[in-house]
Amino acid sequence: LPDAETKGLRFMKVTFIFPGITDCGFNAKRGNEATFSNHGLCLLSACLKQKGHAVELIDLRRLEGWEHFERLIQEKDLGIVGITMMSCDYDPAMKAAEIIKKHKPETPIVVGGPHPSIASEELTDDKRVDHIHLGEGEITFPQLVEDLSVGKPRERIVRGIQADLNQLPFAD
Repeated sequence: LPDAETKGLRFMKVTFIFPGITDCGFNAKRGNEATFSNHGLCLLSACLKQKGHAVELIDLRRLEGWEHFERLIQEKDLGIVGITMMSCDYDPAMKAAEIIKKHKPETPIVVGGPHPSIASEELTDDKRVDHIHLGEGEITFPQLVEDLSVGKPRERIVRGIQADLNQLPFAD
C-alpha cells in the first residue's frame, strides 16, 4: 500500500488465539476437534493481510499446556491480540487473556466470536479484555486494528457490520 504513510497508517501485528481445548485438550493430534480450523479467523486473517498487517495464530490445541502458552507470550511480540470465543471455550479464552495481561498488560485484547456476540454482558466489566467485538468482523476488525495502531481511542464494544461476501478475499 504505497500511500499508507501519507494516510498515517501503521501496520500492526495481530496475534489470534484459538482457545479450542475444551473437548480435545492440549497437545491434540487426532479427531474432528483437534483438526477443525476456525473459518472466521481464517477470513479475518485474509482481511487483515489485505490491509498490510502481519497475522499470527496461536492454537492452544497445538501447545503442551498453560506453561507452554505462558512461555510463548513472554517471547513473542504480540501486537494486538484477537481471541475468538465460543461459549464452550469461555474459560480457556479468558485464562489466555489473563496470562497475556499478567505478562504484557499494555497489549490490547479484543474478544469476538459467537459468545461475545450473544452474551456480551458477561464480558462488559471484565478487565482482562479491552474491546468486545460483536457480530461480523471482516470490515470492522481491520478498522479497529488500524485505529489502535495510530492511537485513536475506540469504544469498548465494537459492533460489526455485514460485509458483501463477494468483496472479501479468500480465507487463509
